[in-house]
Amino acid sequence: MERTARAHQRMGRDIQRIGDGFSSVGESMLPIAAGITAIGAAGGRAFIDFDSIITGAAAKAGATAEEMEMMRQKASQFGADFPISATQAAEGMDRLAAAGYDANQVIGVMPSVITAAVASGEDLTTTSDVVSNALNIWNLKQGDIASNAMRVADVVQMAANKSSLSMTDFGVAMQYAGAPAATLNISIEQLSTAMAIMKNNGIEASTIGTSLRSIFTRLSSPPKSAAEAIERLGLQVKDTQGNFLGIQPIIEQLRTKMIGMSDTEQVAIAQALAGQEAYSGLLALIKTAPQDYQAMQDAMNNATGSSQAQFEVMKGTLKNSIDGMLGSLESLAINFGSVLTPQIKMVTDNIGNLADLINTLSPETKLLIGNILMWTVAFTGFMLATGKVISIGGGIVKLYGDIGRAAMGGSIHNKALQFAVLNTVNAYRTLRTALITVKSAMTLETVAIATASGLGKISNAIKTVVTVSRAFIFSPIGITLMAIAGIAFLVYQNWETVGPFLIGLWNQIKAAFLEAWSQMMCTQNIGHIN
Repeated sequence: MERTARAHQRMGRDIQRIGDGFSSVGESMLPIAAGITAIGAAGGRAFIDFDSIITGAAAKAGATAEEMEMMRQKASQFGADFPISATQAAEGMDRLAAAGYDANQVIGVMPSVITAAVASGEDLTTTSDVVSNALNIWNLKQGDIASNAMRVADVVQMAANKSSLSMTDFGVAMQYAGAPAATLNISIEQLSTAMAIMKNNGIEASTIGTSLRSIFTRLSSPPKSAAEAIERLGLQVKDTQGNFLGIQPIIEQLRTKMIGMSDTEQVAIAQALAGQEAYSGLLALIKTAPQDYQAMQDAMNNATGSSQAQFEVMKGTLKNSIDGMLGSLESLAINFGSVLTPQIKMVTDNIGNLADLINTLSPETKLLIGNILMWTVAFTGFMLATGKVISIGGGIVKLYGDIGRAAMGGSIHNKALQFAVLNTVNAYRTLRTALITVKSAMTLETVAIATASGLGKISNAIKTVVTVSRAFIFSPIGITLMAIAGIAFLVYQNWETVGPFLIGLWNQIKAAFLEAWSQMMCTQNIGHIN
């Protein structure tokens, strides 16, 4: 039997090796194939999205084929050079093109827009809208548009530095106040000063915009109540040529002329000049100390470089470092996609042609092609499954050999299995011995009933069972034998009381034990024959 066990072990190992060989053919290539597929899918998806957006932007900008290619290359470069993705750059370009910028203007403005977006922490589309709207409002698209765009970005950033006016807040307030301010020849720096001061006084962005719009309108073309207040104060709102004097000079006049007025009079004057909804904003400007107002104006006039400085700070954050890495990787994927576009297009065209050809085939031919494809997939699955099945079968054969070797007392690598097999064999032998003891005790029933000496022999038999049980008390068989011995001992101690009742049942109990003994002997004989 030892030789048989060893043979089973060797055969099991051999079968396992064969199964592993089958499985390794497919499995060894799966990680490489999966990696290539994932990278290709991600790169292809990135290029497709990017190409769609940049093509739309070029169309809106009225770009030629050469200009569209230049926009594509610049967007990819922006993704590699800045902590944004090329797709985000393309989206920013699309927003600028939608605002009326041509291809060259879009390319010129984008670096300032990206810098402002990173510096402010706003998304690129919002920043594109704010910068492009400001350039349009103040007619700064003429001349050096790249320099003008950076000027706008710097002013917006300085307003954010000096107040809680974010990029979005700036855009909202400018939406209402920008056009009237530009018409009255108020520069973006002057408007930003007033917006930042009002924001620092707790006025929300939309209210800032509507308040300034009302102030500009009522001072430049005053209704009756505003005209009366201007005349009463002797307020000069226009220069000698009839042009608007400017917001800061008018505020300085109001600050001086309202000295000595009661607080109710000041509110009444402000309300008459700015209107019911806007006078709180006017009061915020008037109540600002002259030196503080001038300091804010000086900061706006000297905002050059503020956006770039903040950009350098923000670029060093972990988020932007990761964004920069991802942007570079996406640009790499897009560049691969761009290079492979002709080949990809050729493949897709051929697949399309093949699909068209298949559509023209007869139903019988289509069925044949479908069956071939299905059998190909089935064969692939069969090869992988076959390898697994053979490996499992080999493992089972090897396990059978290990069990046989352990049962004979041999040593195997799996010590847990060896221990379990030995305990099982020992438990079987112990149970057989215990049953022999119990059977011997049963043969003494008549003596036990008739004489006290018989009861003594049963007592000795019970003690024998207890002694046997102690050898393996912690095993399931041991626990069972201890329970049987305990019950028998109690019966022995109280025989005079329970004896008559149990005698009537004894024959049935005896028959049950003898039947169990017969079954055990049959099992043992079969084991000897094997």
